[in-house]
Amino acid sequence: MGGARVLGVASALAAGVMLSCPAKGPGAPRHEGMVDPGMASACLFLKSCHTAMDFSRYGTVSMCVWSQTSGEGQPWPSRAIRTAVFSWTAVDCVDSAAECADVAKCVSGEPDSCKPALEGGPQPAPECHGAVRTGCDPVLGLAMNCSVFGQTCLTTDSGVAGCGQFFCDPGAPQACVGNLAQFCSLAGTGSEADCGALGERCVMKNGFPTCVGSGPSCTSSRCDGSDLILCDGSFERRILCNELPITSVCQANGDTVGCVPSPALACDATKYTDRCEGTSLVFCDGEEERLDCSVFGFSRCVERGDTGAVCE
Repeated sequence: MGGARVLGVASALAAGVMLSCPAKGPGAPRHEGMVDPGMASACLFLKSCHTAMDFSRYGTVSMCVWSQTSGEGQPWPSRAIRTAVFSWTAVDCVDSAAECADVAKCVSGEPDSCKPALEGGPQPAPECHGAVRTGCDPVLGLAMNCSVFGQTCLTTDSGVAGCGQFFCDPGAPQACVGNLAQFCSLAGTGSEADCGALGERCVMKNGFPTCVGSGPSCTSSRCDGSDLILCDGSFERRILCNELPITSVCQANGDTVGCVPSPALACDATKYTDRCEGTSLVFCDGEEERLDCSVFGFSRCVERGDTGAVCE
């Protein structure tokens, strides 16, 4: 990809990228082409660009699109993954990136700032540069772009830089403020999660504010027709699988219960192996969709077996 310009999806559409959306007959599952063009292109860039963070866990572009748009009904914490890795701020950043190096910065700040520490040299002191916290995260081993978490970089009066949404008294108790789960770090940077926006409520569990379902108490998740009754923090939360961006149904398989793509769709994003057609990468969001790698600044599409296809 080098220094070639990567077009945002709006520019790609203007340049003639075809996003297929076949006509549907009466009673067919709802499908509106790509779930979200910006998310799809972000998944393509993150899969194709070798960023410092390991996005191989999202598998194919198809699986990435599914997990980040319709994975809310899955029996694993996809909401947390979506918040931590794909806040819409990060999606917009990736979608407007000029080259793969910029994609890496959207997700992880500036990986090069970590090289001295990773090679046994001194640990750089954390600093704020816009929303990016430089210095090396001890777990991820890279600088952090706080906007990925829906936050910004804050420097406290004591000179400590960290990700957060607001300043707070260091060590202040974590608390539920209405349905807001509020947290304060020992460094004095705070953040909050709006449980109500998720259709949940905030309760204190083991001394920490936790978003839980708003329904009656429960011990396990179950299906109610096509709806998933998710046992979320020991309280029920109803998820309408058939209203997820990729039309889904509730499925119970042994101890696993969750929303899965409707069998009436043309393809299953969770099982689909991305492939190439010329320079286009073909993926699934309930229908087969195509993104032309050459329009997005790459030179070709390359198939990589079970891991799908990437643009290079």
